[in-house]
Order: sequence, then C-alpha cells, then structure tokens
Amino acid sequence: MKQAGYLTSWCNANPKSAPFNWRMLGFRQQPTDFYTRPYYMAVKKTKSKVANCVGGRTKSKVWLDYFRDIFLMYPHQRKFLFQFITDFSHDDNNLMTLMDADIKDVIQFLHEGNYLNNTLLILMGDHGARYANYRYTYSGKMEERLPYFGFLFPPWFEKKYPQAIKNLRTNTQRLTTPFDLYETFKDFFHFDGAGIGDISRRGISLFKEIPLSRSCKDADIAPHWCTCLDWREVSQDDPKTRKALQAALDTINGYTAPYRDDCYLLSVHTVARASKLKAGDAFLKFRKTDHDGGIYKISMSNTKQSHIIYYQIVFTTTPGMASFEVTIMYSTNTKKFTFYLLPLSIYNLTRRSCAPTTITYDAIKLIGSVGFKADDWLTGPFSLSAVLNFLRYGLRRLERARTA
Repeated sequence: MKQAGYLTSWCNANPKSAPFNWRMLGFRQQPTDFYTRPYYMAVKKTKSKVANCVGGRTKSKVWLDYFRDIFLMYPHQRKFLFQFITDFSHDDNNLMTLMDADIKDVIQFLHEGNYLNNTLLILMGDHGARYANYRYTYSGKMEERLPYFGFLFPPWFEKKYPQAIKNLRTNTQRLTTPFDLYETFKDFFHFDGAGIGDISRRGISLFKEIPLSRSCKDADIAPHWCTCLDWREVSQDDPKTRKALQAALDTINGYTAPYRDDCYLLSVHTVARASKLKAGDAFLKFRKTDHDGGIYKISMSNTKQSHIIYYQIVFTTTPGMASFEVTIMYSTNTKKFTFYLLPLSIYNLTRRSCAPTTITYDAIKLIGSVGFKADDWLTGPFSLSAVLNFLRYGLRRLERARTA
C-alpha cells in the first residue's frame, strides 16, 4: 500500500486480545505508519476511577479521535485505517449504546469535512453476540458465525460503477466471507470489471456477483462453521449421539491424562444441544480426507451417497463447568467415530476445563488458556488444535513450576 501512496494505521484498543497478538507473537517491527499498541499497553497499566473511560474521555472517543486526527493531519493523502475495539461489545450487547454518540460524532466529522466523498467507510464485527446463555440457542450459534458488515460508499460511486454496486447489493443475499473483502480491496488498485465471480476461487470481489450456487466447500468453510448446512436436532439420548459425546470427552481427558494428579478426570455435566448432519444430502458430498484427517481438506465432490454423518454437540463438563462445542464425524461403513483435530469452540469459559485437584492458585494460572481465570482470557472460538496446543504449553509450564 505504501507503494500506492497510502498512509496506513492499525489501531486496536485491547492489546491483549489484538489480532496478530492473541495466540500469536505479534510483529517484529512496526507494521504500519501509525501503530497504537505501545500506547494501549501503557493505558492498560493505569486505573481509571470511571469505568470505560481514559482520563476525561470515554475509551471509544479516545479510539475514534485517533482515527479522526489522521484525517486532520493528512487531509489529502490516501489512507488505509483499520480500527478494532472490543471494550463495549464483546461480552454485553447493552454497553454498545455507550458508543452511539462517539460514532455519530466521527461520522458527522467525516461528512461535514467532505471526507466521505472519497472514502469507503466499513463498519464490521468479527462475530455477533455469542455470550452467556444466549450462545446456547440456535440464534447464538448463528451470531458466532455471521458477523456484521456495513459499507458506506461516496454518492458518486454508484453512478460511475452501477453494476459493481448492484452486485454488492445482490451479494448481501449470497454466501460471503472475509476473504471476499480482501479481494474487494484489491479491486481498488486494479479493477478488472464487475461480471460474475469465479467460485473456484476462495475469495471473490464483492463487486462481482457471487453465484447463488456457491457452497461452503467452494468458499473453504469447514462444516463446523457453515451456516448453510441442514443440521437437524437429535435427542440427547440417541445412542450414537451419546457415543459421539463420549469420543469428545475421551479426547479432552486424554490430553490431561499424564497430569492426573493436577487435573481432575472430567465428566459431562449437561448437554445443551445436539444436532446431526448427514453429508450425503445434495449439498454436502463426502469423498475423502487428507492423510491427517483434517476437516479443512475434506473433499465433498463425490456424487455418490456419502457414508459420513456429522454430529455437533454443545456441553459442559464437571468439575470446572467449562463449555465446549464439538463437531465429530461418524462413518456408517466402519461404525467408528473420528474426532481428529476438528474445530471446537470454548465460550463463556467461566471456570477451568483442566480442573485442579490440590495445586495452588498460582499454579493454576500457569496451566494455559484452558486453565486461566475468565478475566484473564477473553472468550471466543478456538480450533481444537489451538486449545490442545495451549493446554500442552500450559502443562509444560506447570511441570517446570513444580520442579523449580
């Protein structure tokens, strides 16, 4: 972007859970022209007497003022500004209203300064409301998988590119992913026309019409996260559902087995929801997995009736009352359940899934992401591989702490 003359900014108001830092190592060098991480790391060390404020301003105003000030300092230079905040929306829908006035003020500033005449403004989330008991509902499941995206174009843009905007409106009713947004950004550097999108590509510009036939398989969306599939609720007493649940529980307990003196053997406390998807229906046709059994590389192009059934189960374990959502494959040919490293979510982690036996509180904080206090770790979706890597890392730290 610098080669195209753009100023760049990456402003995340929560350095602990920031993309590129949450479960990652961050950047070796400052990634953008403007980078707020040092500032917010310093802010986190201070304590405000008023909740959701930094000094005499709300956290959202501080965050949005940084965005506004770049426009004031560089009114005529191209800009790519990426802002991210979770303080008001991540765990409570009601707090979002505290941002209303600040958002209104910054949009009014952009409008009155005529900045919106050459700016694409995007308001987006990384997921919807997926916390507390609401997450156990069908709507909560959809919220986790369907984040909001809103686009505000300059008034002249539709007149100059009517087909592109027409396609964008059509695509609000089509299967889209953030990879499509990336392809859309690329069109601002080299626009190769509207037309029809190619579903063989993982990402399709939103200025192209995304075919109605696009499937999760085309977009490389794993069944666990696909909202187009026909999941059917099944009884929790269904024998195969119970076996699928046991397979998930055995896998989780298997990873803490070497540390049984420190971690209780978990058992199922409650099952909130169980559903089943038969992959042989017209939409999802199973053919094979890769050698690692990874669900992300499953081929679904076979036209023959599939022998794979997916089970998706939401449950809590005791002791610790941790909540899990798992997807498991069952083969009607081999009569076996296969857990593999399928996607798994942990949300509302109010207690510990590696429930301690006799270790101290300080040692508990060393266990890893699935062993931290709720206020130490934000809730969110994790792949099972990430959860297990966290657990392995934490248990290694615990082992070193015990022998130190």
